[in-house]
Amino acid sequence: MFFTSLLLLLLAGIQRGYGEAWPHYISLTLLMGLTTVLGIRFGSVSYRRGRLDLLELPVWYSLWTLLGLTSFGFFGLLNRKYLHPAVGDMSWLPQGLWLPILGLFGLWIGYKLGWVLPASVHSHSVPRRNKAWLEPNFVFVWLLYGIICIERLWRISIMGVAYGADITALGELSDLNQWFNYLEQASLLVIAIVALQVFRGRWAKRSLWIMVGLELFFIFLSGFMKQLLWLGLVLYGAMRYGRYRLRIRWSIIAAIIAIFAILVPIVEAYRPLISAGVVNTRSLRSLISGLGQALKLSWGQGIGNAFQMLTNKIICRQAVVAETWGIILHTTPNIIPYWGVDRLLMIPAYVVPRALWPSKPMLSLGVDFNIRYLGAPPTTNSSAAFTLFGDLYLSAGWSAVFVGMAIFGIIVALLYRHLVVQPLCHGRISLTALYIGTLVWIMDPGIGYVGAIVGSIQRFVFFGVLLYLFHLHLKKTKTIPNSSRGRGSHENLYRCSQC
Repeated sequence: MFFTSLLLLLLAGIQRGYGEAWPHYISLTLLMGLTTVLGIRFGSVSYRRGRLDLLELPVWYSLWTLLGLTSFGFFGLLNRKYLHPAVGDMSWLPQGLWLPILGLFGLWIGYKLGWVLPASVHSHSVPRRNKAWLEPNFVFVWLLYGIICIERLWRISIMGVAYGADITALGELSDLNQWFNYLEQASLLVIAIVALQVFRGRWAKRSLWIMVGLELFFIFLSGFMKQLLWLGLVLYGAMRYGRYRLRIRWSIIAAIIAIFAILVPIVEAYRPLISAGVVNTRSLRSLISGLGQALKLSWGQGIGNAFQMLTNKIICRQAVVAETWGIILHTTPNIIPYWGVDRLLMIPAYVVPRALWPSKPMLSLGVDFNIRYLGAPPTTNSSAAFTLFGDLYLSAGWSAVFVGMAIFGIIVALLYRHLVVQPLCHGRISLTALYIGTLVWIMDPGIGYVGAIVGSIQRFVFFGVLLYLFHLHLKKTKTIPNSSRGRGSHENLYRCSQC
């Protein structure tokens, strides 16, 4: 159906005379679609088991890049209001697609290599014998989540909400800001742990829904809505790995999408109030009052107005990300030189926390990219997405895109094997919470490569310590499931021979 639709668009574009860029863009989108289909068909472990897993990262990256980014590039070809001013010519758009195509090809090659490594490489991470279920300490889990909520309220009182936050207000603690972020992000690790217990019928559902409600509240206040998608994927992953029924899993995803559609117009009206200083971002009362004003300015003006705000936000944002690939190719190295391969080679050193290395270079170059490539004012604090593929190309060219994504694919294969497939085979499903809670933060291909790798390593260490603490001094539990409703069969999702 997807390929048929693109072929019809190709014929319609040629007939209506949209120019050479139109058929070229569709042809390369077809090539990207073919890369995605072949990658999933021959490289995806979950597909071979008949249950495609969206949290298998190459699957997610391929589908998101194709459907969530590239497909929105058509809007720039159809209507110039969706075309970024930095795009000098329409031909830039199709030419830029070679970046994600090569990147996805390298990703699937690396992922396949990660699974054909000798079995001895993987043999010791999870014992072969089946072990009793290790149930996390309920009190410890709630204690950490309480600390996270208190830390969030403290940071709001000091530096404001995430949108427009003043990091300098932390003073001497500013070097620890990244780790404060990781502590807040650990909320999804906690929810993954609780959800796995709930969906397997071992803990009451009340705890999970209280946490989800609090997460929605803080996401709403932050002014950033993408975290809502990550929350939905965490619940989806816990349901999948907890073997909940498929229809219930997708109903949760549908509910998250509906909430997203309702909240985006409100947040779009909320942000200008923050920027104009109408809302005091350090006062919880002022923030809640601002949300009330934003509701009146969005849905209060009618469904049509709110729907237009929703579509404009989604289309403009995703279309610009798809257009940046063409901008990158026509700017580097002709106008702006490569950033240097040393930026990639220094990744192991960048793992050292800034608190121990105060002069460590800035890893997030989104603001610099926005200024130098997209023409933003030098005084801007807004970051622009240039994607994993764009970051690699800007660092060292085409070879870096292929090699960097292939290495990333190998790493992802090892993680999926150690933290998903093996634990599901050997009854250590708690380990999958570490996979869900950590990897969900790099599921946006718009993030930079260096930041994604370094952030993932740091999160794995931090979250791994937390997960270990949750299971200290615990004996084998004999908890009787409080409910089996909604759970499917207990047949393993993966054959243990695949471990």
